Amino acid sequence: MEIRPLEPGDLEAVMRLWLDGNREAHPFVPAGYWEDRAAEVREAIARAEVLVCADGGAVRDYLRAFPEAARRYGALKTALARRFPWDIEAYCDGKDAFVRELEREALAWRAAAGEKGLQNPGNGL
Repeated sequence: MEIRPLEPGDLEAVMRLWLDGNREAHPFVPAGYWEDRAAEVREAIARAEVLVCADGGAVRDYLRAFPEAARRYGALKTALARRFPWDIEAYCDGKDAFVRELEREALAWRAAAGEKGLQNPGNGL
C-alpha cells in the first residue's frame, strides 16, 4: 500500500469514488444532489492537499467479493453521517478503526488469492 499526494491523473478516479461513495452511503439523498455538486467538488479537490491511498484496488475488490462487509461499511457510514452531519472529523474518526481492519482483511485476502495463483481474487474466493 502506498500513501502519496494526489496527482493530476488521479482526479477522475477520486471523483468517481466521491460520487459513487456518496450515492451508496447516502441512499436517502437524491442522486441529483451529488451530481449537481460534482463540478464544485472537483475544483475543491484540485485545490486541496489530498492524499491518495493506493492499494491496487484491494479494498474495492474485497467489498465487491464480500457484500456483507460492504453492507456493514455502508451502514456505518450512514449512521455516522446521520450522527455527525456537520462534523467531518467526527465522521472520519468514527470510520477509522473499521477502515483499518477492512484494509488489513482486504490485503490479507488479496495475498492469499495471489498465493493460490488467482488472477482476480474477486472471482476466485
